[in-house]
Amino acid sequence: METVINQAFEQINKELRAAEHKYSQDLYEKIWASIKNKDYDQFKYLQRAVSGSWWMVVYGRDLNDIAEIVDRNVDRKIEKRTARIVKALNKKGINELKPFTLEHNGNGYNGTFKVGEHTVIINTRWVAGYDIVCLHERTNIRVK
Repeated sequence: METVINQAFEQINKELRAAEHKYSQDLYEKIWASIKNKDYDQFKYLQRAVSGSWWMVVYGRDLNDIAEIVDRNVDRKIEKRTARIVKALNKKGINELKPFTLEHNGNGYNGTFKVGEHTVIINTRWVAGYDIVCLHERTNIRVK
């Protein structure tokens, strides 16, 4: 079942990975530009504005180390999302899944399909905003 889910989410996973890499590289460049230019106000601003976990990933590391950490973090997010979907399906007695697709909409991907007598609705959207540091995906699943 996990393989089928990962195939359906293949494009989303690529976009998630690309967004996380871009964010980490942009942050890296901003931090080191503030140090190089001795712009300590900008440096302090970045320290406060960036979540502690992102700061720990980026500050004091080179881009290769950052890329490895980002890849591991994205892999964990994908595994966690897949496990949540499997759990929701298993809860309704669904143990097998045929290949399905997710349709792109303006802010993410949606899929509605039948499994036996159940209707499965998956909604994935890209979120970011005032209190969200970087663009990431949020997935909701409903099984009726």
